[in-house]
Amino acid sequence: MKSYILKRLFLLVPTVLGVVTLVFFLIHMIPGDPVEVMLGETAQVADKEKLRRDLGLDNPLATQYADFLKGVFTADLGESFFYKKSVVKIIREKVPATLELALTSMLVAVLISIPIGIISAVKKHSFIDNSSMLMSLMGVSMPNFWLGPILIIIFSIQLGIFPVSGRDGFGSIVLPAITLGTALAAMLSRMTRSSMLDVIGEEYLTAVRAKGAPVRVVIVKHALKNAMIPVITIIGLQFGSLLSGAIITENVFSWQGLGTLFINSLQTRDYPLVQGCVLFFSLSYVLINLATDLVYAVVDPRIRY
Repeated sequence: MKSYILKRLFLLVPTVLGVVTLVFFLIHMIPGDPVEVMLGETAQVADKEKLRRDLGLDNPLATQYADFLKGVFTADLGESFFYKKSVVKIIREKVPATLELALTSMLVAVLISIPIGIISAVKKHSFIDNSSMLMSLMGVSMPNFWLGPILIIIFSIQLGIFPVSGRDGFGSIVLPAITLGTALAAMLSRMTRSSMLDVIGEEYLTAVRAKGAPVRVVIVKHALKNAMIPVITIIGLQFGSLLSGAIITENVFSWQGLGTLFINSLQTRDYPLVQGCVLFFSLSYVLINLATDLVYAVVDPRIRY
């Protein structure tokens, strides 16, 4: 197990370096001048040049890249052009809101999808199975930027059950979590059903049934455990997607997390803050993939070899 973990950590290094490099150069390809955004197009040329010099934007791109790499490995991503504060500090302040939304959305998706997937597999081609698969297809087909406003119109404006926007108490997270978790729940339910169907027909389950084990024990203890590998894959990969995919949902519901911060920093051409946000999303995705690999090894020891 130790050698497996060390191998995965070793492979993480070139991946992280590649992500950091792509983040830097892609951000600098974004059209627009942050100096003009900050001072306005009517500002004096001397003032623009002074600000560009103060921000280090007059340095060669290679120098800026070297400074960026140094900052990444020393956890110093510079100062935000717009907020005049440390990028790391700003991101640290916004991370709890985004994690709260992502974890709640994942919880909603898992609580809905796993039971539906199991029931659909056990009652294959029944009315329940067909209905749940139709609902999952609808869930995958509904984009966040459409579902979010629909939920706001129905449950906030017309029924007045939940707040329209903001982050204030339990009620404010319900609609964002449903919006973000719906597509994931639909995907997980289909994957759970498919994995369960592959396992249910195995001979070892027939042997367990022949010993007189209750159906619930056969399904939950034996079949579900062996069907979880593909489901864990989707959960791990999609949790990384929830962190980055929360950008749209956070803006729809004015949820003050990293997604809203990222959009605002793009609009102001705040290079350090944009780089910091994208770097956080990218590294989160990479680290979650690593965690998923380690969970594989726990669930199925054969993977360690």
